[in-house]
Amino acid sequence: MKMLEEWRQVAVSHFLGLLHLDEVQNFFKLSTLEARKKRKSKVAGIELSIVEDQCLKWILNLMNTWDIPLLVSGTPDGIAALTNRLSNLQRFASAGYHRFDPFESATCDAYRMVLLPQLGKYQYLEKPIEIDDHLAQLIFNETAGVYRLIIALWIAAQRVALDRPKSDELTLKDFDVAIKTYMAPLRPAVQALLSKDPERMAKYEDLLPREGNFWPSFWDRMNANSA
Repeated sequence: MKMLEEWRQVAVSHFLGLLHLDEVQNFFKLSTLEARKKRKSKVAGIELSIVEDQCLKWILNLMNTWDIPLLVSGTPDGIAALTNRLSNLQRFASAGYHRFDPFESATCDAYRMVLLPQLGKYQYLEKPIEIDDHLAQLIFNETAGVYRLIIALWIAAQRVALDRPKSDELTLKDFDVAIKTYMAPLRPAVQALLSKDPERMAKYEDLLPREGNFWPSFWDRMNANSA
């Protein structure tokens, strides 16, 4: 907490216009999937330690006294822990809460007509690739419509093209190579997302929401399958 106070003094002295706290799930020691399964109450709130409780109070004090606009972002489980108190929740929601869900398909307008055309402007080879339906489907299949992964694949494909001797164009082959190399560790998670199978998605701690009726229905389904 002393270090946070020192950091606050530096932040205020530099006249920040906006403070963005990303990856807020790292503020908390979130319970594991196995621990969640064994909990007696499926609707109880997230349990926080004393240190985590102090972090919440520090953020509350930040919003009350710093006079700096605050933007927080993170995974669904991190946001759920951060909004464990009404006093925090009502402040976080003062400028709105925005949930970014993956694109539903390669043909949805937000993906095909908005994001990809804008992304297509950022090409750094002499012969750019055309944004057609085939490329749109390829990118979607390898990213599950997740914004960050779409950008990562776009960058990786151009990196492959630029690494090629005497390269002057971006091709579908560059995307294929990027998928099999730079993006390879992500493929199991992407396939789990595309399947929409709770069993496969549950292998990733931060992939599923921690609120609402999802977990009760999930465990009921697992119990029914085991029976």
